[in-house]
Amino acid sequence: MIQKKIVMLVFLIVFFSNCHKSENKQDNNLLLLQALAVQDPGIAGLLAPMDLMRSMGGSSGAGAYSKGIVSPFQTTSTTEEVSTVCPLGGKVLHTGEWNESDSQTGASLQYSLKVKYIDCRIMGRDTSGTGANRIMALNGDAMIEGRADLIFDVGFAPQDAKPELRYTMNSTSRNNFDSYTVNGHAYPKSDITTKASNGKYAFEHMDDVDKATMTVDETVEVTGKIGDEEINQVIKYKSTTKLH
Repeated sequence: MIQKKIVMLVFLIVFFSNCHKSENKQDNNLLLLQALAVQDPGIAGLLAPMDLMRSMGGSSGAGAYSKGIVSPFQTTSTTEEVSTVCPLGGKVLHTGEWNESDSQTGASLQYSLKVKYIDCRIMGRDTSGTGANRIMALNGDAMIEGRADLIFDVGFAPQDAKPELRYTMNSTSRNNFDSYTVNGHAYPKSDITTKASNGKYAFEHMDDVDKATMTVDETVEVTGKIGDEEINQVIKYKSTTKLH
């Protein structure tokens, strides 16, 4: 069986308030919040790298866009430093371990990686329907470890080169950030853990780089510390994002 690797760009969350005000004031508030988000991405900036790491581990990089095909699987096993190109430019250097097992009905993976982001650019996800996706530029160091278990939807065959993929995933990830910035905003030392249960994911148009999309319907529990601040949040979202 061909070895596979799950590519998911998830956990990138941008919040916008929806106050009961006039339309013009709502627009002004949205613009202000967008500007603030660039300066301080908040929890979104810390969640951004988690699933990006699931897309790394092979020299061909996230999404496997080569030869006009977007594949959610890639050969994965790294015990020495690997340089990987990020989806929108820049790169990630990573060392560590990545263990994966696959079957006809699902896949499981465990990873423990030391990561260095070098102007690694990814697209933040719009969760409000405003179309306010933005590019996040990641720089700095992190230690990331976790586990993910996937169950493919009935009818999906991993060996088939189909343009669509749907699955349910349960995952846990612990992330330690030391010197880390997003869009120039420097975060304090942080240690956060995320847990997602029964998340629903769909990749569509994977045979077309320009049309490929990912839809996520998920609830994520986030706990830990950002600097001296304790965090305990439950984040629910559903969104569709272009992968390129």
